[in-house]
Parts: sequence; C-alpha cells; structure tokens
Amino acid sequence: MESKENYASKSLEKVEFVKFGPYRFIGKSVYARAMWDWSEPYQYTSKPFGSIWSHRDAIFKMLEDINEYASDIPHNIGLHTWDKFENEKNQLQGYTVGRFMKADTPVPQYLDYIDFPEMYMAKGTLKGEIELIKEWETGAWVENMDAEWAKCVGAERGIRGIMEEQGYDYNALYMEVYTESPNENGKIYNWEFWVGCNSK
Repeated sequence: MESKENYASKSLEKVEFVKFGPYRFIGKSVYARAMWDWSEPYQYTSKPFGSIWSHRDAIFKMLEDINEYASDIPHNIGLHTWDKFENEKNQLQGYTVGRFMKADTPVPQYLDYIDFPEMYMAKGTLKGEIELIKEWETGAWVENMDAEWAKCVGAERGIRGIMEEQGYDYNALYMEVYTESPNENGKIYNWEFWVGCNSK
C-alpha cells in the first residue's frame, strides 16, 4: 500500500507561501477527540467532522446574507484546528465549515468564528478528481482511505515538509479549500490545501 505522503506528493502541483490576514473565519464548528488509529473499529469516530457538510447550504446562506463583509477569499472551506488539544484528557480536534470574511465582520447568531491575525499561509494546489465533500457528508470517505482522504491527510504532511525546507514554522491549523463547486456528478477536479505558518 502506498503511503499517504507519497500519494499526496503525486497530487500536489505547487506550493506557494503568501502573506495572509487579518481575516475572521466564520462558520459552524464541531469538536471531537482526535483519532490516531484508523483501523476499522475506530473509523466511525471521524464522522462528526464530515457531518457538518450536510448543513453547508444553511451556513453559506447566512454568510451570503452579510455579503457586504465578504473578503477577497470567496471559497468554501473546511478548517482543521487544534486549539482545544491541550493534554492527555482533552485531545480535541476542531473542524469548521465556513468562509473567510473581513476582520471586523459581526458574527451571525449561532455561528462560530476564529480570528486570523497577519501570518503566512502555505497554499498547495492539488490535481485529480475527488468527491471529498460528498464523502465527508455521508461518512463514506472512511471506506476509501487510500484515495480521497489520502490526498487530504497526505497533502498536509507534504506541505509541512516543504515548509520546513523553506524555513517556516507550522502553526497548528490547515484547511481544505474548494476553489470550484462540484459538478453534476459530485466531483471536484481542482482544489487547494492551505497550511498556516510563521516565518522563522
């Protein structure tokens, strides 16, 4: 079986480092205990993260209602965070479906937000068809670990390796960035994976 890192390296077309922020990321969050064992008995524990995509239409509608605060990043995003991963007892991974808005955006009722200060972002462009949003929503991705999910997990690790080579520090967040909408068959052919970083 090919490793996730090698699989992703074949999908990554380029990685660029850009100055980023400030922004306010607004969406709906879910937190669950991070999982390190991907064997079959434990795969179900990741499904709460993907289930939030089933509510994406309502989330994005609330953001479109305050479109005057839209930023220069219009994409739908799945943001992974580790701000609640504290110790052996509290090992929570966060996942937020939303969009980047202007830094001063008022947060709609019942949505969550994460403020992004000025920083650097490593932006990786990936190729190859993927049904990740559909897979996330249904939880079916756990049955296809060596394809769609390998691109996601492997891309983060691959980009982090390039970051270290270029002299950037990882700052514990990364995201799937959907630069296009799925076609009628639910497939996406161009998307990006961004990893937050700081210059050394």
